[in-house]
Amino acid sequence: AALKLEPMHAGAKSELARINTKEKGDALQDGDKAFLGSKQKLDDAVKKGDANAAKDALKKIKELIDQEKISWDAFQQSKVGKTIGDIQKKPPKSDKELEKVAKDMVGDLMKFTDKKCRQVI
Repeated sequence: AALKLEPMHAGAKSELARINTKEKGDALQDGDKAFLGSKQKLDDAVKKGDANAAKDALKKIKELIDQEKISWDAFQQSKVGKTIGDIQKKPPKSDKELEKVAKDMVGDLMKFTDKKCRQVI
C-alpha cells in the first residue's frame, strides 16, 4: 500500500523485499521437508525392493525439483543423485520401467544442478 502512495519510498521497498525473501525461504523450508521425506521413502523402497513405491517417490521428487521448491543445500546433502544412479544401474526386481524413470530423472537432476550452480550467490 505504501508503494502505491509513494513508489520511491526506500523503507517500503526494503520491507517488501524482506517479506518476499521470508516467504520464499518459508516455501523452500517446506519443500525441503517434503523432498527429504520423499528421499527417505525412495531409500526405503529401494532397500525393500519395492519398484512401485520407488516410482512414486521419484515422481514426487521430480515434481519438487520442477517446481524449484527445494534448496541447493538440501539437494546436495540428500545425495539423491547417488540413489537414482544406483537405481538406474540396478533397479529393484530388474524393473525396466523404473530404470527408464531413473534415467529420465538423471537429466532433470543435471538441469537442476546446472541452473543452481549458475546462479549468482
